[in-house]
Amino acid sequence: SHLFQSLQLREVRLPNRIGIPPMCQYSAVDGHVTDWHLVHYGARAVGGVGLVNTEMLCVAPEARITPGCAGLWNDAQQDALSRVVRFCRQHGQAALGIQPNGMWTFLGKAVGSSASRTSAASGANV
Repeated sequence: SHLFQSLQLREVRLPNRIGIPPMCQYSAVDGHVTDWHLVHYGARAVGGVGLVNTEMLCVAPEARITPGCAGLWNDAQQDALSRVVRFCRQHGQAALGIQPNGMWTFLGKAVGSSASRTSAASGANV
């Protein structure tokens, strides 16, 4: 079956074709991912899926849907997410995908920028 065959997507090789879609957990505290996220994402990585996608990571407090949404607008949030990434890499083979979420004001100007934190959280500095 193709489901258990590896898949190359540009520079990323998935060990299989099983992927976990982004699922909002609404369990962050002040935008910081918690032990809940470590267990949630870690269990899927350890379980052998090929791709684990995070819930949306808001690039500014104003971009959150609820106060429980995860964020990536400060260094402490990046550190908390890095802990989850390190665990998933150490104990699983899954590729990790993050879902940055920005917000546009009514004037059409972006609030926050996800570029630098996105690359750091996805692996450049973890």
